[in-house]
Amino acid sequence: MNIQKKKAKKFIKKYKITEKTLTSERIKEVLSSLGFKLYAHNKYGLSSQSVQPLLENLDLAEYSSGKNAFAYISSTNRLVFYHRQLSEEELLYVLLHETGHIVCEHSVRNNILAYNDLTAEREANEFAFYVYKYAASRTAKKITLLCAAVFLTIGLLFAFPNIKVPAPETQKTYAGIENKEVYITKSGKSYHNSWCDYISGKNNLIKLTVSEADAAGYLPCSFCKPDITD
Repeated sequence: MNIQKKKAKKFIKKYKITEKTLTSERIKEVLSSLGFKLYAHNKYGLSSQSVQPLLENLDLAEYSSGKNAFAYISSTNRLVFYHRQLSEEELLYVLLHETGHIVCEHSVRNNILAYNDLTAEREANEFAFYVYKYAASRTAKKITLLCAAVFLTIGLLFAFPNIKVPAPETQKTYAGIENKEVYITKSGKSYHNSWCDYISGKNNLIKLTVSEADAAGYLPCSFCKPDITD
């Protein structure tokens, strides 16, 4: 289990995060408990009369342009800014991303947490992904699917006594590539090789192994075929 997985699991347990309580408001509460003040800014122009002067006073007016969220840390301030026009899903993700920077204790440069640090960005993305993954209980879904399969099988046997029910599939094997590194995006449904054209130039990539991506429900990209040994 990698560091981001461990930190995500510890975070969920410590703050009692569940699928139902995983909301932007709950993450705001967590950030506040960690000593951060939150402000909604406008990444497309001037912010509100209460936030714009703060951005200008901290010399963040230009930096905040185009930013969905960022964390500012100094000897006197611990602040998280987020774009005020994000949807609930988008806001939850960017707040989890910034929380990932904080939990992973990424470095501060120019008073900005993880300033232009691509490795830190990837780790924060992974943290957000694993919080989503572990907060959602899959037990009920698995039990429901199992029961449905059992009842369907029994029904078929009674309706067609001569039917041959196929043996259950064995666990998927990966021909030695279960630990191969692949990449997904927040909104995508497939996993890709690092060189795949479909993820070229994107900066919101999350690195997983083939087995992790498959277990999370992602499908191999039909273009770069990451489930085939290079």
